[in-house]
Amino acid sequence: MHVSRQTFDRIINQARRKIADALINTKALEINENGFIKKKIQNSEEKMKIIVASSGENVESIIDDRFGRCSYFAEYNKETKEFIYTQNAAASGGGAGIKTAQYIIDNADAVIGLNFGPNAFQTLEAGNIKIYSGISGKSVKENIDAFNTGDLKEITGSNVEDHNGMK
Repeated sequence: MHVSRQTFDRIINQARRKIADALINTKALEINENGFIKKKIQNSEEKMKIIVASSGENVESIIDDRFGRCSYFAEYNKETKEFIYTQNAAASGGGAGIKTAQYIIDNADAVIGLNFGPNAFQTLEAGNIKIYSGISGKSVKENIDAFNTGDLKEITGSNVEDHNGMK
């Protein structure tokens, strides 16, 4: 994977923070064969956090068709049934898919989106994130409802080519 020096430095710094947190707080870490730190203990189904690639910052916003360059993240807490919206800081510049994937790894257990490029998919998969194909043209709430009823399919591979979000 070819990444910029800044992206590499950010990844190294995040790894240092995770390792320091694990050592200080006696948490278990698992590093997979690709060198990614995996979440050792997954949340139970009821406590799962799901992020939807969103075009806006409310439940009626339509799912964004770009994963790495989506406008917002709609983070849904399955336990509290609350949404938190965060602007996607990685939407501009290079490496958006990988940066966005790292945000998902740090903040969720699953992601719902429409288009996942090969680098983003590989990063999410290495981070042990469940990846679901959302329903195009539907709102964040409709996609979460479909997830909760088991109507969304888990994606097993990249479904677009590199740099699809820049087109």
